[in-house]
Amino acid sequence: FQIQAMPFGLFFVTILIYSYIDTIMLSAWRSDAEVGWYNAAYRIYEGIMTIPTILCQALSPHLSRLFVHSREAHLDLAERAMKYIFIISLPILVCGYIYSDDIILLLFGSEFENAIPAFRILLVGTAFVFANWVFNTIFISIDRQKLLMYASMIGLGINIIVNIFLIPRFGFIGAAISTLVGETVIFVASYILTWRAYTRISMIRYFIRPFLAVFILGGTLVQVNIAFTPFGVGFCIVVYSLFLLAFEGFDENELAYARRLLDRRKKQRITRESDESSE
Repeated sequence: FQIQAMPFGLFFVTILIYSYIDTIMLSAWRSDAEVGWYNAAYRIYEGIMTIPTILCQALSPHLSRLFVHSREAHLDLAERAMKYIFIISLPILVCGYIYSDDIILLLFGSEFENAIPAFRILLVGTAFVFANWVFNTIFISIDRQKLLMYASMIGLGINIIVNIFLIPRFGFIGAAISTLVGETVIFVASYILTWRAYTRISMIRYFIRPFLAVFILGGTLVQVNIAFTPFGVGFCIVVYSLFLLAFEGFDENELAYARRLLDRRKKQRITRESDESSE
């Protein structure tokens, strides 16, 4: 069991190093101000990454069980997970990019305005990181934990190499580019490793509809110039959802499941109101 757990341990050590190596190298070669700007952008980016982490942790036990009992159902769930990861990550990327000025100024103030370009660069990697967590979950479910270690180590190595070239010249912007390059390399490596170890996951098929919906959303936000407020966030969710439905981003099974959930919630609300009125 200790030998089987080693890839997990090395994976988490690699992820820990990956999270802080940019800051360490940046502090060695550039000013404290640049370190602060980069850390401000990275903290938001790191917070966003808790979303796929939580989702995939919830998904992992069910995906592992399906791999034992039904490979077809396992593949179907893995591809649906990738689909929903794109559905969630793409609007975060686009809306975060458009509202990046407001987000940085709201959270850190005008003294961290220089962090905005780095934050935008990091946001570009959002879709890759979200997808990487799905690949990680697939590796665990098919009992190929070593692939986690291989993909993360490849990304860490590339990140360090790119940092060495970019940080002395471009500072914290170079560190942000290095993170983006590293996440992209992990994505490509994970896709190839999944293909060779298990099966080919359909990516374009699940990417294109959310991309079209978020492309229109982004164009709408630029044209209408809606402020970053709760109303603006709600507007983004509604417009994106409508276009996603228009482009048939959900199949009949998913829509039927959503209708059952709504009906169940409605019945629960009616029952609760009836109990309260009877009291």
